[in-house]
Amino acid sequence: MSVSFRQVDIDKYDVNSPVNVLPEPTQVISDYPVDALKQAVRPLISSGKSVEALATVFESPPYGLDDETKNAVAVIVLEVLSAFRVSEIESAIKQMDKQQRTVLTKYLYKLSSMPEGKANGTVILNWMEKTFQVAGESTIVRHITDRRTV
Repeated sequence: MSVSFRQVDIDKYDVNSPVNVLPEPTQVISDYPVDALKQAVRPLISSGKSVEALATVFESPPYGLDDETKNAVAVIVLEVLSAFRVSEIESAIKQMDKQQRTVLTKYLYKLSSMPEGKANGTVILNWMEKTFQVAGESTIVRHITDRRTV
């Protein structure tokens, strides 16, 4: 009997299928320019260019890297998010494209589970509120369905 009747690849929907296994982190903290990112972002923050600092951080999210690197970048993101005044948050989110809003949502959820983020809970909650007002629930859905983590 032929299996050619199967027109839908069901393996891509099975979480435990070998097709859907994510690769192990291949880079370490020395491969990702965390220090260079800090050096690029801090002058932008101090000169009042917070939107540009946020765009710089979101240019290359640390997908597929080790947890230490991801946490270091998340702390930099928190530093940038903290530089915004509450009145500036909504306009900054409106300037982002769909992918940047999804990355922002990923960082907001990651930071809410980190000790640094818990210490700055009001910043994260303000950003979450404005993000979901501007972008809707679609950013949450994209965050949940995307297997890449920051």
